[in-house]
Amino acid sequence: MSRRSNAILALLLSAGIASLGLYVGSRLEQVEEEVPVGLQGAARENSLLAAERFLDRMGLPAAGFESLGTMPPQHDALVLTETTRSLSKREVSSLATWVAGGGHIIVSPARDGYDPLFSVLGVEVIRRAPGEGEKPAVASSLVSIPFSGPEESLQARMGEDIRLRVLRRPGDPAPERSEPAAIVGFPMMSGTISAVSDMDFIKNDAIGDLDHARLFWRLVRQGGTPNGVWLVRGGESVSLAALLWRRSRRLLIALTALIVAWLWTSTVRFGPLLAVPAPGSRSLLEHVEAVGFFLWRRGGHSVLIESARAELRREISRRRPYLDRLSHAERSTALAAESSLPRRDILSALAAPCPRDPERFTRTMRTLEALRKAL
Repeated sequence: MSRRSNAILALLLSAGIASLGLYVGSRLEQVEEEVPVGLQGAARENSLLAAERFLDRMGLPAAGFESLGTMPPQHDALVLTETTRSLSKREVSSLATWVAGGGHIIVSPARDGYDPLFSVLGVEVIRRAPGEGEKPAVASSLVSIPFSGPEESLQARMGEDIRLRVLRRPGDPAPERSEPAAIVGFPMMSGTISAVSDMDFIKNDAIGDLDHARLFWRLVRQGGTPNGVWLVRGGESVSLAALLWRRSRRLLIALTALIVAWLWTSTVRFGPLLAVPAPGSRSLLEHVEAVGFFLWRRGGHSVLIESARAELRREISRRRPYLDRLSHAERSTALAAESSLPRRDILSALAAPCPRDPERFTRTMRTLEALRKAL
């Protein structure tokens, strides 16, 4: 094809592609859609970050913790939101003593079974068992929480599987038996107890819904405005390896790559494997030895001995024919004189039964070979 034809073909192809693009573009419609990406950054690691910042904006100092290591100062509020709780008797006693001394605890029951902390605080945890065919998943519903009166009730969404009831204890002003409720609060000596059946409403993705923020603010200030608030979101002990991976993942990956590169450069490399050399031709002696070992393993001792004796008799007939007419004893005496070998060994090699002991067999074969060479 000529240059002009190629130019026309290229122009037509470009025009076709442009027309196709315009057609497809006219048929498409741009639509904006919000895609939830979940929590990011610090909010992903700290489920109570929004509650912490909410309290700070309200003028109440707040601090978040993954676990409760020490007791807060007196006249502070402590918020425990763990879904699993493993407290020793000493820790439970320390919490009760701290509350009685003027602390304010806002706590929800553990979802993994019996909670010793609630038993000490005098709160009964009523768990609704799933009916037949129901899944044990926690369902939530809208709950109305009255404070000063019905006109001041707050709306919150809480789980339906747990409700609380206050039990009477000697010296406590709590009622003898109350109706199950989602939230119960009462004083304990100089402190205050606020028990909540479900604390998920103060988490990052829920505190902005309904009256959750107002309800949380009322709970924190129920026994009076505290000096500060401790928010404990943990419940499970995090290993050092998991914590490092969570906080410094990129650094660990870079250090691992650096260590691998250092090992690669510092270790001794031996190069490729050498090819196995082809076997050369074997000598006659190796062949004879192989045949001898084969006969020995097969029980052919007598064949080897008789072959050596026959070879010796042929040499005697050829070089010392007069020895053929002598007996074994006389022949042994004559051969001992010529070879300087012991007569007893010569007689055993000439006439004794074939030995099966390896040592005697080797000595007999050595004697027969020495006699053959001495002739």
